[in-house]
Amino acid sequence: MRISVRSRCRTSVKVPCSFCLGSARHPVVAIESDRHDLDADTFEVRILDGRRFVLCHRLEPDQWELAAVHARMRRRPARSRARDHALRSAMVLHAVALLLWRLGPAAWRRVHRSSGAKLTELGLRP
Repeated sequence: MRISVRSRCRTSVKVPCSFCLGSARHPVVAIESDRHDLDADTFEVRILDGRRFVLCHRLEPDQWELAAVHARMRRRPARSRARDHALRSAMVLHAVALLLWRLGPAAWRRVHRSSGAKLTELGLRP
């Protein structure tokens, strides 16, 4: 599909800045990838709303074509730091408990006594 593309020249290669699709002009936010062949330059670009387009610049007739359209990339919701910290703490506690269980009751008593001594030094009850 032939389209109207506004481009700028960079080292003898035309790089798309924006393009018209229908009656709407779409500014190019990022060039995801580019490929330079003998007869055409191909650019995968991303626009403001996240959609990706593949624009092809034919060198011989000096025309731009729309080669493909890709949907928006889905973003995973960001996990909170508090949730990550709580999960990490739970995993560490589980690993320590498993290790002490494997070592046996004597190891458990040693750890319990040393933690109790540290608590009494801080003025707390074990």
